[in-house]
Amino acid sequence: MPFCSVCNTSIGSNSWIGHLRSRSHKQNNSSQPHSDGVEIVASAFRSRIISYRIVPSESDQVSLDSFFNSISNKIKSLIDEALKKHTCLKVNFELFSIFMLFKNNMQEMKSFLTKNFVIYQNYDFDSIFLKLQSTLKKKIDEFQESDSGWAFLSNSHLEINVNKYQPLGGCSYLKLPKCIQNKKACLNIHNKDQFCFLWSVTAALYPARSHPERVSSYPNFQDVLNVQGMSFPVTFTDINIFEKNNPKLRFIIYGLKNNKTIIGPLYKSENNENKRTIHLLLLDNGTNSHYCLIKDLSRLLRSQVTAHHGKIYFCDTCLVFFPTCEELESHLCSGIVTVLPEKGSVIKFSNYDRKQNVPFVIYADFETLLQKSENSPSVSDTANTKTLQRHIPAAFAYKIVCSVNDSFNRYVAYRGPDCVKKFIDSIYRDVIQNSEVLFQFFFHNLAGYDCHLFIKQLGELPGDIKVIPKTKENYVSFTKFIPVSGKQIHTSSVPKTIKKEEFDHLHRHFPIQTQFNLLARKGIYPYEYMDCWERYEERSLPDKNMFYSSLTNEHITDEDYQHAQSVWTQFNIKNLGQYTDLYIKVDVLLLTDIFEKFRKTCKLHYQLDPAFYVTAPSLSFDAMLLKTGVELELIDDHTMVAYDSIRYQRRSVHVFTPACSSQ
Repeated sequence: MPFCSVCNTSIGSNSWIGHLRSRSHKQNNSSQPHSDGVEIVASAFRSRIISYRIVPSESDQVSLDSFFNSISNKIKSLIDEALKKHTCLKVNFELFSIFMLFKNNMQEMKSFLTKNFVIYQNYDFDSIFLKLQSTLKKKIDEFQESDSGWAFLSNSHLEINVNKYQPLGGCSYLKLPKCIQNKKACLNIHNKDQFCFLWSVTAALYPARSHPERVSSYPNFQDVLNVQGMSFPVTFTDINIFEKNNPKLRFIIYGLKNNKTIIGPLYKSENNENKRTIHLLLLDNGTNSHYCLIKDLSRLLRSQVTAHHGKIYFCDTCLVFFPTCEELESHLCSGIVTVLPEKGSVIKFSNYDRKQNVPFVIYADFETLLQKSENSPSVSDTANTKTLQRHIPAAFAYKIVCSVNDSFNRYVAYRGPDCVKKFIDSIYRDVIQNSEVLFQFFFHNLAGYDCHLFIKQLGELPGDIKVIPKTKENYVSFTKFIPVSGKQIHTSSVPKTIKKEEFDHLHRHFPIQTQFNLLARKGIYPYEYMDCWERYEERSLPDKNMFYSSLTNEHITDEDYQHAQSVWTQFNIKNLGQYTDLYIKVDVLLLTDIFEKFRKTCKLHYQLDPAFYVTAPSLSFDAMLLKTGVELELIDDHTMVAYDSIRYQRRSVHVFTPACSSQ
């Protein structure tokens, strides 16, 4: 077990890195002065060259901007000092600040860590410094906006951690392993200098008629290539400089593992438009590195990627290969690389956590006002579409169901012009602040309707939104919380799905049997009649013809209208606002009972909780894996992938034969 001599304590091996970064360890750690306001901090990280601590002056403690402005020159001089001893570095920064929790009158130090910045000899300090500032300011803002109650008080210090970084570089000649030589796919030039990269590029552009392995068989690279600004041995940073100097060239560089297996790409140019691609192999014996020209990528890689014995053709952008040149030419590359599983991989049931119940499920719905569109065309209107109505969010309701303790069950509803903001605030309070508990969120029609009512306001909360799209307009789900469209998993209508006596949640809210009997069905609502806020104040149901739907081109039946009147009378409703409140409440409770019954059925037959899934196919696939116990082999050969894709495309082509008739 590792022993920390600084803290005089033993640390578990799995906790060693975390301990070195802990505040207690850093407070115990020794330091020595370096320059004005800068200390050198001892470190036990293996790759660490040195760590500095910069302490703000008294006037810079309360402002992050003034602190950074005052120390920018110090940071640059510290990095420049390290670059004099090392070719390139990785540097990260950790800001320590004091925060105040006013409700408890408590102060505490918090830290904010950046990712590593790769620093080369020709680095752009201003660009790195701006990224450093924006990253740390964003982290502090998100921390304060997360409703934690902590407020920024002052800056304590900034730590700069300078780490070793040794990218691959190429220099003098190395011999190719015998198994690679036998493939006759690479040209290894016998150079005695540090310019193997440049000789390989020259050989690709000006092939030798004889003795291609000799430097003397080629023009001098200085006469045909622009090498300005490069350093030698060549690193990947130098290759980037070379590409800017020679804009018609791009590179894909591979490595060699155990002297036989090609790995990579270690380096791949981003832009592929109207450029010649040169493939290189980088050898490394631990002391020296050496670039070789790959003349035939098919010969070099074929036995490694496929059992196919003929020539294969690689796409220079995504590195997918095809068995014929015609198939490569018909390949429309989007720059996406196909990553196949390791050989022998299988897919089997592994989601054992989904055999438990999701502890909290929330069922929600929105109601809107259908405001008639003005005569002026909408921005989204096209020749084939016309905006008839605008949907103005007017009310929301949701029901929290706890599978562990019924006392946590709760119904929340609100109606008003600010209902979207109220909804987001309420959800943020109930869900996101309790992130240690798993919540699942269901709307009846999230994908096609409800999400469009609040997705913009949701984006104003801290953190990113990650969308699972079905189309450009339909979202299956998105993060921040986990909303799911009930229609994606369960599509049956109310009468087909559940018996009246199984409406448990509806019955709890409406225990009087006569009222319950009226509500245990889909409600009747005059959607298109509700076109302004004043409608909610009307004291009677509108006429039957006002329930007409232009979407379905249908009127409601006399029986439906009689049902709506019975609900109005039985619940002593005073206006259409109260009728709307009852309608959305019943809608949410019906959704709750239907899906809760579905959860029980799936648990009984498949031992899985459907609340974990975002679509019916994902639930069905897991149920199949669990019930059959099958282990499906995954395709691990690019040739098989390409063959299956082509076969699918051919099967998808329908041939229509024209018929001529004399009649």
